[in-house]
Amino acid sequence: MLRLRQSLLTMLNPSFHAFLLRRAGVSLQQAILAFHAERSVAGSDTVRLAHVGRGVTIQNPDGLEIAAGVTIGDGTELLLDEAPDGRSRGTIALGKNVKLGKRVQVGAGTHTVRIGDDSSIHNGCILQGSVSIGRYCLLSCNIFISSEDHFFDHRPAWLVRDQDPLARAAEDHAGATGRGVVLEDDCWIGWGAVIRRGVYIGKGAIIGANSVVTKDIAPYSINAGAPCRQIGERLRFRPARELTAGREQHWPYFYSGFLLHQRDLEQSLKSGVVFAGPSARMLLEGGSCSHLRVRGILPARHPLHVRVSLNGAWLQTVQLEPGEFAFEVSVAAAENGHDRAAVPAVLRDFNEVRLDAGTQANSDAVEPHYGIASVILE
Repeated sequence: MLRLRQSLLTMLNPSFHAFLLRRAGVSLQQAILAFHAERSVAGSDTVRLAHVGRGVTIQNPDGLEIAAGVTIGDGTELLLDEAPDGRSRGTIALGKNVKLGKRVQVGAGTHTVRIGDDSSIHNGCILQGSVSIGRYCLLSCNIFISSEDHFFDHRPAWLVRDQDPLARAAEDHAGATGRGVVLEDDCWIGWGAVIRRGVYIGKGAIIGANSVVTKDIAPYSINAGAPCRQIGERLRFRPARELTAGREQHWPYFYSGFLLHQRDLEQSLKSGVVFAGPSARMLLEGGSCSHLRVRGILPARHPLHVRVSLNGAWLQTVQLEPGEFAFEVSVAAAENGHDRAAVPAVLRDFNEVRLDAGTQANSDAVEPHYGIASVILE
């Protein structure tokens, strides 16, 4: 609930009066909640929610980051802890066209819950703690995902509730308590699934109904059961040393940060590229290599700086010029003794190329888009 004082100030805000005209017929409390949600995007007055249902609870709305076209169903709760200064201590970030069904609970607390563009979270789902969900994901009803847990084996004779703070303070449990849950792009999670803390679910994976996921899931695998195990695969995930945007069989290896919806591909493939956002990752065949070659197109009128990394190790920052571009980077330095312990075990057999784009010079663009035509490891 918003504080009474904040509600009164909201009712005196001229922008709120205009907002009410668009929301005729909803309750005053509901209009206040929706108004704050819409204005949560860094002072923007242009972002509009597609729909906010009845009985929605938004706790500490300054911690919300909401893109255009978001739908929030009846009875949904967006919960963030409050810092001593009254501001939010956590973040809930909802990408473009995200759909939250009825009675969904997103409890970030002091952590971050991030849901990517065009993902749907259906009725009765609960997301708690540190949770990252990629683009194009489909989550059925009554799914439970949490980065939190109780501890029963640190001092077995103690009450479980007494072991929790002890375990979180102990060095040997610090890593376990802080591990978030990650779902990459294009995952489909079935009805009633439970996904435990620290689990990584690779791109394109399918999890069957009522599964209990306790360990990492390989990309494009089909999994079911309690505990969950692999029972099939959508495709054989075997990246090559060269990726080409125009080859459909290579699209799974444009792993994250790419616009792969058919509506986007129809446009980008006219130029022979796949469009990338601010941060993009590609998976290629594993093994040693000496050079990375990248070709693409920068549609913007101004140069763009891109940070290039291999397997988590920075290689070089390159400047892309408008129009067609091509660059080559030596990767020898990244191959010498780099620790890949932070990489999910299901990805360690591959080479990961990451491109992080900075802000375009003389541009107000929030999400710089460029196109990748091919990537080659030699």
